Amino acid sequence: MSVATGLSTPLAVLGHDVEVPLANGDKVAYAALDYAASAPALQRVWDEVAAYAPYYGSVHRGAGYLSQLSTDLFEQSRRTVAEFLDLREGDQVVFTRATTDSLNLLAGAVPAGTQVFAFETEHHASLLPWAHAGLTVTCLRAPRSHAEAVAAFDAALA
Repeated sequence: MSVATGLSTPLAVLGHDVEVPLANGDKVAYAALDYAASAPALQRVWDEVAAYAPYYGSVHRGAGYLSQLSTDLFEQSRRTVAEFLDLREGDQVVFTRATTDSLNLLAGAVPAGTQVFAFETEHHASLLPWAHAGLTVTCLRAPRSHAEAVAAFDAALA
């Protein structure tokens, strides 16, 4: 059983069957080792997007049927994410284009003087939005477990 998904088989990733050429002319299955810039889409997600594509309309921007359908589905996705994350009443789900976009938005919304904590293993690009917002980042030693991560944050806040 997969711990990450709770499923007995792994989730199919788009492009899992792509073969790439070697210098000697042979081909091998491609092994994507750099997911920092773009993680692969799950095949199931890709299939759902492709099935919906003919019905796409602008979200929150039109009175036509497709726009209203897209808006309803978009808002339902916010509710689904909020339910999955067990958000509190009044919490908001905001969709962004990527992690960097999310961090930039968050860094711009955090009050001046807020102390930001990160682990020393964070990628440099993850630290830049905080610096650009004029916030101080305190780097903590990388944890070996979830419990160690919580303990590190607790100790830093004490």
